Amino acid sequence: MSLFKRRKAPAEPSVDAAALPAVTVDGEPATPVPPQPDQPADGGAAPSVTPPATAPTPAPTLAPPPAAPPAGGDTLDYPIVPLLQPAAWYRDACAQIPDRGWWPIVEELPNDLALTFALDRPEAFETVTTKRAEALGLTRQDLAAEARATLDQRAAGVVLEGRGGRYRVELPDCPDLAASLILNTPVWLKAGDIAGQPVLAIGRRIMLHVCGSDDGASVAGLAALNRNLYESPPVEGKALDPRLFTVDLSGQVQAYQAG
Repeated sequence: MSLFKRRKAPAEPSVDAAALPAVTVDGEPATPVPPQPDQPADGGAAPSVTPPATAPTPAPTLAPPPAAPPAGGDTLDYPIVPLLQPAAWYRDACAQIPDRGWWPIVEELPNDLALTFALDRPEAFETVTTKRAEALGLTRQDLAAEARATLDQRAAGVVLEGRGGRYRVELPDCPDLAASLILNTPVWLKAGDIAGQPVLAIGRRIMLHVCGSDDGASVAGLAALNRNLYESPPVEGKALDPRLFTVDLSGQVQAYQAG
């Protein structure tokens, strides 16, 4: 059985999110290549390609087709987690895989984002493809429900680094889920943490920053920081989106529009 593997990123040093400096943060490894693993955030042994300097999310390279899953069905022995992706990455990946059975199962989100699902194995993530889901006896709706439930459970480990209503949101046990926490913001963000509506930045998948819409200086600083992170050379974490987002009362993610 073939795995889309991704070694989990190590926890990063704490950053004083309050300052929101316009610093240059090293970029990320090359965009993951189906059906190869997502590239490790620590630049580990997973295969990679070198993206163009001006393209934060280059198209993956087609890898040899994987072997068929074992007959007789599999058992779900590991938690399912949601991994946030740029929608363009998913489209490019599928365009290079002739057999639709090996396409990653995806939940397309608004704002040109997408959610893929992975089995959280101790040694690596295994991206769930159509054939893998069939072997597990799971539909896309099943995967989405399991992944959201796992994310809610993991939110208990969220750490807010910063002060004065400006925070970097960290998940030390699984940094690759940091940006995915934007999907359940009401679970981990408490009333009084920020002033106004949440304004969130997901320039890199291993990073999530938040401040309040009533703090104009923090919003401006967060916008500059997020674009800097997104455009940095690819070394740390997959580039996601240079825009800012907010979350409405129902938990729906929307592009943030100032004022």
